[in-house]
Amino acid sequence: MILQKRRQFRSITATLSEKVTSITVNADPRDWRNALACVLQEIRAICDYGITESEMKRYMDAMLKDVQKGVQENDTVPSEDHLNFIMTSDVFDHVVMHPEQSYAAFKEVAPTVTMEQVHATAKWMLGFIGYYGFATAPPVTAIVVCTPTQVYEEHTGKWIPFSITEQEIIELLISVPDKTKEEALNQVDVPESLLEGKKLEKLLPPNPIDAVTAWRASSRKVDDATGIVQLMLPNGARVNYACTPNESQGTMRMLVPGGRSSDESDELGSAMVGIRTISESGAVSDFSREQIELFAVSNLMSVHLDLNLEFCYIDANFTNTTGGLNAVLELLHLLFQEPRWEVPAFVRAQQAYKAQAYAVQKSLEQSTMDRLMRMMYSDPRVSEAKIEDLNKLTLAKVRRAVSGQLRPQDLEINLVADFEGRGHGKMASVEGGLSTGKHREEGDVEPEEVELPEAAKQRRFLELDEALWKYLGSLPASEVEQVNLARHPQINKGEEMSPEDRQRSAHIEDSDERAVANIGGGAPNRWGKGDQYHQQIMETKGFSWDAPNSKLKDHPLYPSMCLMAMREVINTRLFSTVRDSLGLSYDCALACLLFA
Repeated sequence: MILQKRRQFRSITATLSEKVTSITVNADPRDWRNALACVLQEIRAICDYGITESEMKRYMDAMLKDVQKGVQENDTVPSEDHLNFIMTSDVFDHVVMHPEQSYAAFKEVAPTVTMEQVHATAKWMLGFIGYYGFATAPPVTAIVVCTPTQVYEEHTGKWIPFSITEQEIIELLISVPDKTKEEALNQVDVPESLLEGKKLEKLLPPNPIDAVTAWRASSRKVDDATGIVQLMLPNGARVNYACTPNESQGTMRMLVPGGRSSDESDELGSAMVGIRTISESGAVSDFSREQIELFAVSNLMSVHLDLNLEFCYIDANFTNTTGGLNAVLELLHLLFQEPRWEVPAFVRAQQAYKAQAYAVQKSLEQSTMDRLMRMMYSDPRVSEAKIEDLNKLTLAKVRRAVSGQLRPQDLEINLVADFEGRGHGKMASVEGGLSTGKHREEGDVEPEEVELPEAAKQRRFLELDEALWKYLGSLPASEVEQVNLARHPQINKGEEMSPEDRQRSAHIEDSDERAVANIGGGAPNRWGKGDQYHQQIMETKGFSWDAPNSKLKDHPLYPSMCLMAMREVINTRLFSTVRDSLGLSYDCALACLLFA
């Protein structure tokens, strides 16, 4: 018997401190048995059989890349982080080393670590839970369970009492079946590249060098003041990228207009559930979720999908050490070209947002804010999705909603990383033995930073542009009709609302004796625009964003900067008045929501 891995997990965290090893499982309370049993089964398999050779190699390589990243970003780490690291190391009597020394030490020690040593260490560290109930198991110091007192039964529409007893936990821990050796050591084939061989030729036909050169010459623009480079890819996607040597980690954000505001009235929540479905699936093309996860681990990268009221976005982090950007671009190419829409992933996404809807009802802060938004707007898109709306969704509906937004021709791609390769030069000096690896003493002269040749910089920029052309510019324009972007939420007119509708109170059980009050009103968005009601009020008051004889009034972000400055001034005054003048411990702040 093998338990299903894809249960209602929220998170699993393993923590190792100087004297304590702990495992934290955060799961859906109604499925706690399967969640805990799955974790226990996996831990016991590691204690019994250890890890595979491919796992050993994969994670040692990932750790080496992580140490390399530390060398690259050492000069830009905040002093506070350095101080915390030194103090923590000193408390536990650890040796404090410069990142270059750590890298050299890791390279020297890593080849001596064996799979047998890892297996023995796993049994020693995890045996307390893996062998729970066995005579040879080390004693467990504590098992702490935190649960809600009530859970919502969807089929009855009622809240029912919920609890987990000590006996139930003990019976589960001693009754979980073991994995066989074949099942425990089942190796996942982790690809070195997601696009290679015939697949690469099929998806990415070769582009003539002259075509790339001509496109780059006509499309590439550089802003001399900021150094930001702008490109228009052949499929219509727009690219902005900037170079910074501050971090060894690169960041990419891809945006498409739409978000939750594109939901139709009979498909509320379809966009957010669809985006969550893609994340829950975690698979693209013919690669499984496990393969993609291990591919991300091997390349020290992460990809996160989310949305707000205005747009959907994909955030990706990658390392500049070895091919991190190409790995991200390969994954994003397949995400747009061959996503996997799976029914189990849709069900998990739907359940996750149902759980969030239940949590809003019981939260003092969230329920108060949700009530305020429903008072201010008749449009349900601006408030939390209801259970009945989520139950109406299907996989086909959420797929259609997302496909109408994630269109390659509508993409805006923003990248920031060390594209000039200064970090590579630092690693080259360490690998070549040019660095002393010693701490600088007081009075030592700061080593002069070597300026990279202009030819080397331009070569790296050319490689970056070609990669963007190759992986993202080759995505064909989607033939799916774009979602409706013209339906903006309209705020209710206060003078037309009854006093009962303009002020409401609710009583909710809470752990503390406290109250939350929210006061809401209309405001322009980040571009200084507003709905028809907002424009009428501004005309009545004679308000205008225009500043006489100002060079800034026509800048797109001028209204946004004004709103941010106003928010900071008001929050400073509120804090000073409430905390300092009145001596109250209340939290009072101004927030600009729906900043779309």
